[in-house]
Amino acid sequence: MTNFTEVLTGFYKWIIASATYDPGNPMFFTGAFFIFFFLLFFLVYVPLGRTPRSRAMIILLFSLWFYYKCSGIYVALILASGTMNYLVALAMGKTESPGKRSLLVYSGILLNLGTLILFKYTPYAGRLAELFASGNGNIASLVFPAGLSFYTFANLSYLLDVRKRIFQPEPSLAKYLTYITFFPIVQMGPIERAKNFLPQLSQPYQLSKEDVSEGFYLILSGALKKMVIGDYVNLHLVSQIFSTPERYTGMENLASMVGYSLVIYCDFSGYTDMARGIARWMGFNIQVNFNFPYRSESIGEFWRRWHISLSNWLRDYIFLPLAYRMSRMMKEERLFSMNFLRTDLVIFNVVSLITFTICGLWHGIGWSFLTWGLMHGTALAVQKSWTHATRGIRKGRGAMFKQVNRVTGVILTYSFVSIAWVFFRMRTPEESLTVFSQVTGNFYLQGFSAFVSAYYPVLLMIAAGYALHFMPERLYQKFRESLVPLGWPWKALMAIAVITVIVYFKSLGSAMPIYIQF
Repeated sequence: MTNFTEVLTGFYKWIIASATYDPGNPMFFTGAFFIFFFLLFFLVYVPLGRTPRSRAMIILLFSLWFYYKCSGIYVALILASGTMNYLVALAMGKTESPGKRSLLVYSGILLNLGTLILFKYTPYAGRLAELFASGNGNIASLVFPAGLSFYTFANLSYLLDVRKRIFQPEPSLAKYLTYITFFPIVQMGPIERAKNFLPQLSQPYQLSKEDVSEGFYLILSGALKKMVIGDYVNLHLVSQIFSTPERYTGMENLASMVGYSLVIYCDFSGYTDMARGIARWMGFNIQVNFNFPYRSESIGEFWRRWHISLSNWLRDYIFLPLAYRMSRMMKEERLFSMNFLRTDLVIFNVVSLITFTICGLWHGIGWSFLTWGLMHGTALAVQKSWTHATRGIRKGRGAMFKQVNRVTGVILTYSFVSIAWVFFRMRTPEESLTVFSQVTGNFYLQGFSAFVSAYYPVLLMIAAGYALHFMPERLYQKFRESLVPLGWPWKALMAIAVITVIVYFKSLGSAMPIYIQF
């Protein structure tokens, strides 16, 4: 009896401790407690979430608990932010005066940006970015409003859509707060639009075989990408070498550059896939955020495949409005007689630089993020100008030319993106230049066999990651479709196999999600 009482008491204490915020152990999908959280959610959600109202309330309560578990007191911030934007949009919906609507939307924009600047672009936030870059320090110091940039952009898109009358103000505060705090996407996106999410919340809960299978695939594949490939390569190669690049050879630094491109993709897209899979089981179809970005033939295509929700947000709310205003100001087709100074090209190039400067600063303050953003903006401007200048050369070319052009484009785009990621990853541009100086000045092929012997497990993991990434998309689609008719015993066996692999690799070490700092 005593043993049973002790076990019961211990379980009770574990539940209480797990239910409260622990700054040294914030909640992520990759943590063990999330499994208990999600099971408990479904035990409540499936029988009681049959109506849109009950669905919203259950999701909202669990989302607030989830956010409290990952950010503590900052749950009050996301509630205040959501309520403020709800009230501003509601006031816009009640007035027809263009002046009042403009005043309200600009006030909302200033409040949202002010909150973002206050909590993100301060000395505290700078120390946080340094901690993530170095891989050292106490995790307890990471108390931070998780997903601040993501839900700020969600709030801004809602206000701007309401102002343009693309979307009517949501009359229910509970539903709007459910949209802003929705736990599958609140930490790391995608940046879902209210016009896509809120109509789904108004529907009764239904789950088809396709939803179950798609969610199953997304959760397991996302977990493998993030917790196996991404974490292993990050911990056993990238973090070690990038922490002190001057101590390693050019070959090791180059391997880290290739490895980090894979790490940031697997980490971010894997976590996002898990979020989409969880949302699919909840009855929500969240937008695709990654589409094999390293297959891109140009930097423009890369941004149509990488972090798609952010790319679309920047396009719709910054790039297109700025381009439209500049085109209204610049009436001439050409600034001068020279063909390469066409007005439309000048507008595109200038607006690209502005947009990607903002994109860089959205990720964080500092020269590293600014340099990364300017590099992408410049690359997009160069690509646009080059495409215009060589348009005559490409006409009438055969299949061989197109194939060579495609392969060359993929190689050049991947190389540029990987170089830019170094600036994104390192704390200062000087540290980034150290990596490049090691690659160019301390690279010796004589040490290749020793390099392979020392790093062969992680090199095999990198090779496997890229092989999966460049696998023909039709194979992925066939595999997804094959999951639909499978019974639960087979799905359970697959899940057990994947979990076994994950547990093994987690025993070798795990890493914080990279984009949680944004």
